Amino acid sequence: MRMKFFILSLLLIMLLNGCTTSEIPSSSSDSVSTVLQSSESESHHNETSSETNISSESANVSSEPKDTSSKSENVSSSSARTDISEPDDPSPASSSSASKNTESPASSTPPADISSQSPVESEEPSSGSTWTPTVYATENDHAEIAKEVVKYINEYRASQGASPATQLPGLSEYAKYRSKQLVTNFAHDTNDVRAAATALKYGEYVDPSVHGLDGEPYYRPCAREAIGQFGKIGTIDEVAQHIANMFFNSSGHWAYVGSSEYSYIGIGITYAANRWYCNIAVSNENNG
Repeated sequence: MRMKFFILSLLLIMLLNGCTTSEIPSSSSDSVSTVLQSSESESHHNETSSETNISSESANVSSEPKDTSSKSENVSSSSARTDISEPDDPSPASSSSASKNTESPASSTPPADISSQSPVESEEPSSGSTWTPTVYATENDHAEIAKEVVKYINEYRASQGASPATQLPGLSEYAKYRSKQLVTNFAHDTNDVRAAATALKYGEYVDPSVHGLDGEPYYRPCAREAIGQFGKIGTIDEVAQHIANMFFNSSGHWAYVGSSEYSYIGIGITYAANRWYCNIAVSNENNG
C-alpha cells in the first residue's frame, strides 16, 4: 500500500512539473513496473494469505461438528449406561416411554426374600377370618356326648339296614346311674343292675314274696346292657364318635345294640380318673 502511495505521489509531482510520461527514463519505467509487479505480487500474496486464513478458519469451523459428534457419542454412551442400569424385567408401564425408563420409582426396589424365614405358628385368628378354639369335652358334657352316641349308633344301624332306636329319658337315666357304678365296679353285676333300677324305680317291680321267696322287693330294668371305658381326649363329637365306633366294631355287643329287635335305647356317660365310662341299655319295651 505504501508503494502505491509513493507511485501516485511521484506521478502527481511529474504532472505538476509539466512532464509527460514519455520523458521518464526507461529505467524509471522499469522500476515503476517492477514496483507495480512487486506490489501486485505482495497484494496477491496478502490476498492468498487472507484466503488461507479464511480456509483455515473454515477448517476450524468444520472441525467443530466433529467435536459435537464426539459429544453426541458421549451422550449416547451415557444413555447406554442408563439403559443397563434398568431392571432386567421392567414392567410394561415402565417401558412405554424413554422418560419413564430413566425414572427410579421407590416401588422398583425388590421386596425382601422371606421364603427362608420360618413360619410363625399361632392360634390367634388371622385378619378377616373367624377363629374357633378347640374345646375339649369335660365331665359336664356327659349328656351331650350321650346324645351324639345315639346319633352315631343309629347311623351305623341304618348302614346295615336296621331300624333306628328311640332314646328314652327313663332308660337313659338308668344307664347314667349304671355308668357311675362302673367306676368302682366295671362288671355286669346283677346286684348293681337291680340297685340302679330300684333306686330310680325304673322298669318292672318284682316282689319275691309273691312267689314264696325271701328277699326285698326290687325293680328290674327289662333291658340288655353293653358297657365300656375309654381314654379318648377330644371334643364332644370326637369322643361320641369314638365310643359309638368301638361298640360297632365289637361283634358281640353290636349283635344286640345294632339289632332292630331293640327299638329303645338309653345311654349313660360318666367321666372319672381320666376315663369315659359308658353304659348302653337297649330294650324292646317302652318303660319311659
